[in-house]
Amino acid sequence: MWSYASPVTRITPEWLAAVHAVVAAIQPGHLLSYAQVARRAGRPGHARQVARALAAGDAPDLPWHRVLRADGRIGLPAGSAGHAEQVARLRAEGHVVEEGRVRRRAPPTTSMSWCGAPRRDPLPDDPKGGQGGASRYHVRWNRGARMLNNLPPITRTLLIVNGLVFLLQLALGNPAFYNFMLWPLGDYAAGVAADGARLSVGFLPWQVVSYGFLHGGFAHLLFNMLALFMFGSRLEYTWGQRRYLVYYFTCVIGAGLIQLLVATYAVSQGAGPYPTIGASGGVFGLLLAYGMLFPNERVMLLFPPIPMKARTLVIVFGALTLLMGITGTAAGIAHFAHLGGMLFGFGLIQYWRGRWPFRRRGGGWPPRR
Repeated sequence: MWSYASPVTRITPEWLAAVHAVVAAIQPGHLLSYAQVARRAGRPGHARQVARALAAGDAPDLPWHRVLRADGRIGLPAGSAGHAEQVARLRAEGHVVEEGRVRRRAPPTTSMSWCGAPRRDPLPDDPKGGQGGASRYHVRWNRGARMLNNLPPITRTLLIVNGLVFLLQLALGNPAFYNFMLWPLGDYAAGVAADGARLSVGFLPWQVVSYGFLHGGFAHLLFNMLALFMFGSRLEYTWGQRRYLVYYFTCVIGAGLIQLLVATYAVSQGAGPYPTIGASGGVFGLLLAYGMLFPNERVMLLFPPIPMKARTLVIVFGALTLLMGITGTAAGIAHFAHLGGMLFGFGLIQYWRGRWPFRRRGGGWPPRR
């Protein structure tokens, strides 16, 4: 599957995803060296492997042109199409490029943050650029006020939309959103209108999407958005906007379909009809993807504050959710919707990878866009 390898280490899909995430986070006006990318991706000293990975062209939408050699030179061979394209992109961003070397960089237009961990790794001074320290390439790490602006666009939009919808729920009341909650199949009485007409609720096609933007309380919203912020940002940087958006809504819709079947069956067995709301199905899908792409990365639980590998976290959450769903523990929580989000997310990732239960249809991982 991976055609490029080094005598020191093999480029694994997990590390390649980490490299792509670092490159995707480079903002206009900033430049990094191959060594810096390797260091931030978790493998110091593997600059050559970074150069090979980026030259393979697996992620053409990433700002790979902002990664140079430590001396400011362009890593691609002079005269190649990739070299000319990188020069054109750098000049379009205001950098001065002469003889295959960036002589003077453009002033940064934004600051950057990477997982909340500030680091300063300036490229060495350009020996021919003069200016001393003023000519250094650097990344200015910012924490605090600009955190939301530095989030990838899809994750930021999802956070804002969920927050605005929750404010509308508080202002208008939940009855105004009954037709956007996920109801079991059938028609159920929901009271009487002011003019005496009977009000009814039931399943409507758009509910498999709209339910994912409604929440039952502030705590419900807070924990879902915190997980979206923690896991969604990294995944969007890795996959890109389109793949990430497709994956998230696949999990939301898949969770909704599973919950629709479970709730309809429960009503047929004599249970009362109830609506399902919340982005938890999509969030559990993101959790699964994070565990599959970065299985050995350590994460910290909030309650209790126990560090564990991402793969272990996914297994623990999945097992607990399945157990509580079967036994009926913690009533009022759609456990099977959570499992549905993880199931559909797993299926989509396996389809992109060309692994069981899907046949490989060419391409690699991550899939080409």
